[in-house]
Amino acid sequence: MADGLLDGGRRRPSGDPLVCVLSPFIGGPFYGRVLNGTQRGARRTASRLLVVQTLDAASFRIDAHTVPEHLPPVAHDHVEGFVVPVGAVADDYVQDLHASGADVVLVGHSLPGITSVRADNAAGVAAAVAHLAAHGHARIAFAGFRGAPDVAERYDGYRDGLHAAGIAPADDLVYDAPDNLEGGGAVAARAMLAAGLPSTAVVCGTDLNAIGLMRVLREAGHDVPGDQAVVGFDDIDRARFESPGLASVAQPMEAIGATAVELLRDRRAAAEGPRTVRVPTTFVPRESCGCPVERPAPGTADADRADRADDARERTFAGARALGRTLAMHYELTMDLLHTPDEDPAALRWMRHTFARAGCLGLWTTGERSVPDPDARTLRVTGTYERSPDGDAAGPVATHPVARRTGVRSFPPRDVIALARDPEDVVLVVPAKVNDSDWGLLTFVGPLQTGVENGRESPYQCTALLTVALELRHQEEQLRRAALHDPLTGLPNRALFTEQLQRSVTRAQHHMHYHFGVLFLDLDGFKEVNDSLGHAVGDEVLVAVAGRISRAVRANDLAARLGGDEFVVLLDGMSSTADATAVAERLSRALLEPLDVGGTTVQVGVSVGIATSERVPGTADDVMRDADAAMYRVKQARAAAALEGLTTRGVGGR
Repeated sequence: MADGLLDGGRRRPSGDPLVCVLSPFIGGPFYGRVLNGTQRGARRTASRLLVVQTLDAASFRIDAHTVPEHLPPVAHDHVEGFVVPVGAVADDYVQDLHASGADVVLVGHSLPGITSVRADNAAGVAAAVAHLAAHGHARIAFAGFRGAPDVAERYDGYRDGLHAAGIAPADDLVYDAPDNLEGGGAVAARAMLAAGLPSTAVVCGTDLNAIGLMRVLREAGHDVPGDQAVVGFDDIDRARFESPGLASVAQPMEAIGATAVELLRDRRAAAEGPRTVRVPTTFVPRESCGCPVERPAPGTADADRADRADDARERTFAGARALGRTLAMHYELTMDLLHTPDEDPAALRWMRHTFARAGCLGLWTTGERSVPDPDARTLRVTGTYERSPDGDAAGPVATHPVARRTGVRSFPPRDVIALARDPEDVVLVVPAKVNDSDWGLLTFVGPLQTGVENGRESPYQCTALLTVALELRHQEEQLRRAALHDPLTGLPNRALFTEQLQRSVTRAQHHMHYHFGVLFLDLDGFKEVNDSLGHAVGDEVLVAVAGRISRAVRANDLAARLGGDEFVVLLDGMSSTADATAVAERLSRALLEPLDVGGTTVQVGVSVGIATSERVPGTADDVMRDADAAMYRVKQARAAAALEGLTTRGVGGR
């Protein structure tokens, strides 16, 4: 495998350390920026980056405060350490991971004995409170989701800021939000309004909380900042484009992410003990806190206005182009995954429409989709994808079908990880799971889509579509099987048997050296068992008989149930008529053995009629009629001989 290039043209060795980031999303103002930073840190430390999504495919922002309790141990055999942002997975899981000997660095939260890197939340909010106090505010509220560790620190900074300003904190000015999103801010705003809006300023736990809060206040007829000054936290891109512009506390998430990866390297190099690194935050005043709108210097107004207009046009056109590309990609993906019946979704040819340079899919092996212990589950790697060398996503692609199995701890395989050759490449693993439909794990290799809102990221949407496509194929296969198989015994039914028999007939008509045979089986004594012991026992007898027939025929033969107590066997590729007679005798002996069913022992016999391709038939129906007629001749012969008891054996043919 060819090596890739690092910054400055340096080659990326295939043996670079692999750092795993556990993250619920790869986009959005928090996780997206953290991941941008971890990429920078990976380049600085000559490491590869593997990101494991901790939420299911198609999870949206409403799930942002849903923290999974457990995760499958993806790539644990490959990785050198873990970066775990706040909200990625439950604390107990992280502590167990650390106790297992893994190197772990936390981002945005802390746990005893584990190294962490965090924004200086308290200092940033204390500075915001001091700024509001300088504007003359004495009734300053707090609104946020204090259940989040970083927001809890911001609340502490809020109280510290009040004390420093000589203002006594008031519990009735604290409004809890249910999450860190706009909806949570809206809930807090309604509580403020219900209380009569007793504050003149409010500090919010996040910018999204602040944006939702401002919207509700404006809808209620209140002016920001005239009636209520508002400050957020995060300084996301939207903050400066809000109306009014949102004052905020900027935390350098890229620097925090980069520092986390560098701390992992330092721990490996020097076996350092746990520590917490604080990254400074900065208060950014804007109109929402009461600061005036920045005015250009005299003589520069026209130039500044033109620059702003150019910047706005460039952003608009860039956004429109990105949206157009995304819509086209999702259209192509939908057509490939949901409307191309001849394409196997697991073959990954649809990946040519995505950003990915490479990828692979691991499906849970049969029967393991519901195994509760992820360590005990096995993945079947169904294929890998690699973009064509010319980089044209619409051009020829290489898909490599494979049949290897691997444990979750070794997925994705090392050769797929090695495909992350370019400096911006990241290995992303997304659970192919939507609600209760759990199919396995999907890997993308390529640049991350970090600038997209949480839950809108293309890899997640692609994986959700793939999961739906796999589920639909599975349901179609179940319906097809139900239509072509006997529901009681699981054997092929008349329709499938006739289809296969017609193929044999056609082949025999065109190839004189090809021979086949059909055995028509009718159970003797079954009616008496069914009438005396009941239909439930009769069904058990039929299931047991089907099993014996399946075991007695050759591997390339096809056994089927026609209905009632009638079975048929297609003998494919006979060397002579004697083959059919030998199989019929073997079946007769097998079915004569007593059966233990329903708490009792029963015995049935069988009459077997044989038809072969010795006389080339016209259709499958002709062969079936010949075999049926041969079977009835056997039964008539027995009746004429007045055999007593159950028939021991009967073989006849034409």
